[in-house]
Amino acid sequence: MTYDWELTNTTTGEKRTLSGPCQDNYDFIHPGVWIVRLTITDSIGQTSTSYRQVTILAKKAYNLSVAIQGVPIDGYEPLLVSFTSTVGGGIGPFTYQWDFDDGEYSNEKHPKHLFNHIGVYTVVLTVQDTATGEIGFAQLVVHVIADPDRDHDGIVNPQDTCPDVQ
Repeated sequence: MTYDWELTNTTTGEKRTLSGPCQDNYDFIHPGVWIVRLTITDSIGQTSTSYRQVTILAKKAYNLSVAIQGVPIDGYEPLLVSFTSTVGGGIGPFTYQWDFDDGEYSNEKHPKHLFNHIGVYTVVLTVQDTATGEIGFAQLVVHVIADPDRDHDGIVNPQDTCPDVQ
């Protein structure tokens, strides 16, 4: 006996032909309505044909969304910022990769980070849903400015801006 299979995606027009008695591990790569036709031919040429309709749904998008906040996001150096992340959608668990734009990184969900130098930093969080493989991003800008109280005596005075003034 021979077994001839024809699989036709009526949505895309894709057509596949296979041979063999068992095709229980065929991977329907594209979603749509598939018509599966099996024709069995015996040793004297008699045939029997059977049809089945199979509906393959598109891979569900979980629409992973990522948001971050930092407190504070601007201030004098050195500036300690507490970050929080919020993830929506997805299945989880999630992995977190923070890039603080100063050569430092963290894989915590809600890290704290000390910015030691004056500058503008674009902090980026990348979140991956380990169940679905989906990746989401969020970013936040942190401004670190010079502390006007250069001698750290608690008073902004001429010695802070002009250290040679007595």
